[in-house]
Amino acid sequence: DIIEVLLMPDVPQNVASVAAAGSTQGDAAALTAGINTVSAADGTKGVILPAAKAGLVVQVYNEHATNGLKVYPATGDDINDGSADAAITMEGKGIARFTGLDTATFAASFVANT
Repeated sequence: DIIEVLLMPDVPQNVASVAAAGSTQGDAAALTAGINTVSAADGTKGVILPAAKAGLVVQVYNEHATNGLKVYPATGDDINDGSADAAITMEGKGIARFTGLDTATFAASFVANT
């Protein structure tokens, strides 16, 4: 008999609680986990993704009920083929999944709180 063990590389992922910070890409709070719950969003504060890499998945949950959260790509990267270094804004109580397509682009999918 042969027993094959298959590893599931994305399960479980590390989880981190992060407080949004700053108002630009340069002073946003760094995301370092696979799953991030973010507090302190006020419509101007944000977080920054790690450098894009094909297959890298980063999930972000905005804990605030009503305020938007800015999510910035790493310097020189983009989100959804937008402008390099440009943030997207997540609404409150929403979750987004950022998937690295290559070394410069994250594709984002959102679940909105409507």
